[in-house]
Amino acid sequence: MSQIPAGWYPDPAAPPSNPQQRYWDGQGWTTHTAPTAYGAQGAVRRQADPAAYGAIRAQMYNPYPTTPDGQVLSGWWWRVLAQMIDGVIMAVPSFVVTIPIQIHQQPRLNALTQKLQGPNPDFSGYWHGYMDLLRDQMLATLPLAVLACAYYVIMWRWKGATVGQLAVGLRVRLREAPGPVPWGAALRRALVFSGAGILPYIFLAIGLWPVALVLLLVAGIFNLLNVLWPLWDSKRQALHDKAAGTNVVKVR
Repeated sequence: MSQIPAGWYPDPAAPPSNPQQRYWDGQGWTTHTAPTAYGAQGAVRRQADPAAYGAIRAQMYNPYPTTPDGQVLSGWWWRVLAQMIDGVIMAVPSFVVTIPIQIHQQPRLNALTQKLQGPNPDFSGYWHGYMDLLRDQMLATLPLAVLACAYYVIMWRWKGATVGQLAVGLRVRLREAPGPVPWGAALRRALVFSGAGILPYIFLAIGLWPVALVLLLVAGIFNLLNVLWPLWDSKRQALHDKAAGTNVVKVR
């Protein structure tokens, strides 16, 4: 529901040579028009609250969901494209870090496979050895997850967008107010966006692999819902947007 009160306002569709008033019912423009003198209250409201009038104009000309002050929200596919670009960017440091780790861990993996050979394979030894190997690998790559989280926080605070979002003309802002995203909101947004995937590895690192496997499944479901949530949300917010009170808007 619109936050703009019902009443007569200057008609944004009227030509300058023939100004008139149009009635706003609180949710959208109606077909009721009147001469400017009849709707003089609209002119007063326009002067008293230009932001509200600007939001009405935005809703008149943009038949898409907007923020309360009239800025058009991003479509879902634009968000996906931006994330794909960011994924490519972050894949570079990930590749640089993980390839040496994989090479270093390969002899241990080869030794583990020996436990499955012969007439009496040691499945229990293989499983526990593999969990230890996976734990060490996750501990070695944990700084990458922290780096990714820091990337999001800094870019949202500094530029209002990641590199991928900048490339496709998106910006992150508070839903209720334009301007830079506060540090606290940026951090909450990043933690919900990427923190769910980090939590299982923490439990794996301390040896609680049954809990880690359950959390890994839960994190996968959560991340899928988080990505898809803007498709049916009336405010086009993902779950991390709701946690931070933000929206992704289209600026070009």
